[in-house]
Amino acid sequence: MPTIQSFHAFRVRSSMRRAVRGVSMLFALMTLVALSLAAVALVRSVDTGALILGNMGFKEDTVMASDEAMRLAMGYLEKGQADGLLEKSVEADGYYVDSFPLLDITGNGTDAKRTQIDWKLDGCKDADPAPAKCVKPIATALTIPNGLSARYLVMKMCTMDGGTADCLGPTSQKSEDTSESGELNYKEPMYAKSMGMAVYYRIIVRTDGARDAVTYTEAIVHNYDGEETPAAPAS
Repeated sequence: MPTIQSFHAFRVRSSMRRAVRGVSMLFALMTLVALSLAAVALVRSVDTGALILGNMGFKEDTVMASDEAMRLAMGYLEKGQADGLLEKSVEADGYYVDSFPLLDITGNGTDAKRTQIDWKLDGCKDADPAPAKCVKPIATALTIPNGLSARYLVMKMCTMDGGTADCLGPTSQKSEDTSESGELNYKEPMYAKSMGMAVYYRIIVRTDGARDAVTYTEAIVHNYDGEETPAAPAS
């Protein structure tokens, strides 16, 4: 027959076992919560990595597509030169015979005297502060493979001073041919072969892709305003 003392000891041991089981359950729940948080963090990390890689891929697409848009802009210059249409600005074609000071290419400028390119064709209404001048690129967006689109703006590198155009061109140019262009003669140096007088043009391209990927590309090119026919050799 158990005594009062032994019964009290039994109750104490039972209470201790229940306390141990309660502490074990608490640690198990804490471990489960920590594992759940780690799993959520891992999933978010994988999703973020995939998103970054995807955005980089779309960005590379716009960079590659901008080369095609640049080629089309240069084709416009070649055709315009052949047709004699490069002496006047054509806003619908995004072509201007003046180089604009303080040109804001991306639309993020804050100088009130700047000239901003109106890529959205909305009159630069979102610009803050408003620019001094808003110039439009080519009106019709270029369709590039893979669902991309692009617009360009071409400027003849000239400044208008009292109605006279002062244009930027190569520092060393000659409007006649020379048969000694490859000769190393330091006493009588010769110009490299050059036909016509060159003028610089500035081409700026904006390419839009998926997920709001945008790339701005710029190039300085030059064409010859005229081409001289080499004189026939004397007989």
